[in-house]
Formats: sequence, C-alpha cells, structure tokens
Amino acid sequence: MRVTLTDEQAFLREAFQGTIERHAPIAAIRRWALDREGDDLTGLVGEQGWLGIGVPEEAGGEGGGVFERALLAEQLGHDSVPDAPLWSATLAALVLAGAGDDAGAEAALDPENGVALLADLRRPLDRPGGVEVDGDVASGELGLVALPGGSAKTFVALVADGTDGDLAVWRIEGDDATVEPRTLTDHTRPVWSVALSGAAATAVGTLSRERAERLTAEVAVLVAADALGAAQWCLDTTVEYVKERKQFGVAVGSFQAVKHYAAQMAVPIEATRAAVSYAAWALDEGEDDALLHAWVAKAFAADNLNDVADKALFLHGAIGYTWEHDLQLPFKRIKADARIAGSAAGYHDRVAAIAGLTAPAAG
Repeated sequence: MRVTLTDEQAFLREAFQGTIERHAPIAAIRRWALDREGDDLTGLVGEQGWLGIGVPEEAGGEGGGVFERALLAEQLGHDSVPDAPLWSATLAALVLAGAGDDAGAEAALDPENGVALLADLRRPLDRPGGVEVDGDVASGELGLVALPGGSAKTFVALVADGTDGDLAVWRIEGDDATVEPRTLTDHTRPVWSVALSGAAATAVGTLSRERAERLTAEVAVLVAADALGAAQWCLDTTVEYVKERKQFGVAVGSFQAVKHYAAQMAVPIEATRAAVSYAAWALDEGEDDALLHAWVAKAFAADNLNDVADKALFLHGAIGYTWEHDLQLPFKRIKADARIAGSAAGYHDRVAAIAGLTAPAAG
C-alpha cells in the first residue's frame, strides 16, 4: 500500500523535520544521549506542542489521528529523538480520555502538571502488571518506566478489573513513589524503576476491554513507525557510505554482493511502511480489520527491521562498530523497539487468535 499524504499531513511532516534539524541535530542527540551533555532533549516533544497530536480536541489535544501520530513517531525514530513524553504524558491523556476524564486528559498534556503513565515499557497496554490497589492504597514495582526528568507529580495506572478484560484507571500520588534510574542499551530513552508502597490512589474510572485493545493497537503502530524511521536512516546512511568507501580503486557499492545487501535492507523497510500506513489509516477509519493490521505491523517490524540494522552495521565495516559513529543510535533504537510494548511472538499470537487458530497469549 502506498499512501499519498494530504497537504496538511505533508506540512506536518515538514514541520517535524525542520524543528528537529534546528533543535535536535544528530550531534546534539549524541552529546545528550551518550555523554549527558548539552540540553536535555527529552523535553523537545512537549515544548513543541506535539504531545496533543492525535488526541481528541475535546480532551485538550490537537486533533488528528493515529496516522498523524505515526508520522511524528517515524520522524522521531529517524532522527533518534527522545520520545519519553509520548510514552508518559500522551498515553496518560489517552487513557484518561478513554475512561471519560477529558479534564484530566487535558491536564496530562501540559508538561508543567507532571502527569505520567505508570506502565512497564515491555508490556502491551491492555495487559498491565506490577501495580495493585487495595482500597485507596497502591503497591507494586515496575522495572522499566518512561519518565521524563525521573519524576512525576501524578501517575496514571491501569489495573486489571475482573476477568472481562476491562481495566481500572487510577491516579497515584507521585510523591509516594520511589524512583531509581535504569539504563537501556538505547540511550535515547531514559527509563526508571518505580516502586510503590502505601501510595495514595484515587479511582478515575474504567477503560473498557475494547478501548484498551484499541489503545494497544495504536501503541503497536507507533512503535513500528519509530523503528521504520530508524531503519530508513540506516538504509540512507549506508547507501551514501558504500558510494564513498573505496576498495581496489572503486566504490564498494559497485560490488554485486553489496548491492544485494542494500536491496535486502530496502524490501522490509517498504513492507513495514505499507503495514504501518494501512494500520494507522484503518484505526482512524474504524475498519473491521484494524486490530489485525496493527498486530501485523508491530510483529513484522520487530521480526524484520532488526535485520536491516544488522546489515547496516555489516556494510559499514569496522567504522560502524565504533563509539564515534552515529550508526549506534538508530541501531540500538531498532533493537529496543522490537521489545517495547511486547515481543513479536506476542503479536503473532494475537494475529493467530483473530484467525481462530489459538487463544491470545500474554505479552
């Protein structure tokens, strides 16, 4: 599937590209991500007002849909820009809106309010874990939480509510949480462990099973889009490199084996682009097969874009392995995306369940 962007969508993508070029070039990303020097770029997404893209206007967002948010995710992945606020504030807003709390959703989109989703990055949104609530007291521990700045005034947590798949939505006081920094191989994503013991909790409402599944599908598409952007950077940079790198007096890109490797990188990228584009469009249009294609997009990206990253590293030769080369940023981003929001195997199981072949497994 090849999608033609509307004038508004094309303008939006150009705005993303121009802003990132000005405020978060790859050199600045390197200084911050690898050495923690220079400006803290985790705030860029919020400062530019991008948190509300794809969030309904009645919930304080900018409107648009999953497709527009996927354009943003793809550009952030392409340029290895920190995306923690999308995982914390934007998803918190979407969860609150889904539970009927539009005022809370609007508040979550303002970075000054310090609202963050309390969810482990490794788990699909509709299969939460790690938090339990007894009365108005929350407890538990989560190992990998996206948390800009390492703190939150208020957490928004999802807790399984019975056996029908509905999820209870809770507000938890951030001051009652113990937060410790963790380190991912992907240094563009600062993560934290969060422990709760006797934390004050307030019930917000319920996220229905259908709504939770829909949000999980949106997240799956966004992770696939992020990996797609990073993979495109890998391909473009590798092609430029093999045009310039000479061996035996000629560019190595003229060798048939190198051409084949580059072609093998391009094929899964274009297939992922088609999968992401259709899934985002289908979710926005309410198509009957929207969930199926969201699961396919995430599974395909996780299964195949890892190989793109590996081939980029191979074709760069020894220089690609060095700390000084920029390739490590998108390479590690793709590797992380393969596990964020659940593994490829979990999404294969979801596809099989829709096909009536098996019950969906956890993860």
